[in-house]
Amino acid sequence: MWNLDGCGYHTIKDHYDFGWAHGNAFDVKYADGRWDRVQPNSGRGLDGNNLVTGVEVLC
Repeated sequence: MWNLDGCGYHTIKDHYDFGWAHGNAFDVKYADGRWDRVQPNSGRGLDGNNLVTGVEVLC
């Protein structure tokens, strides 16, 4: 689990299978170059087998 404070890019190196946006949307960036977007005030499944290398909070 993570809690990001502020807009922009944040480096993270771990595996996650779910993301929940308690406000702004964010893009989860994976090591293989793919990404998933979590929409504002919603949650969605993520690729838990793929290393997350960063998250960009969209503001």
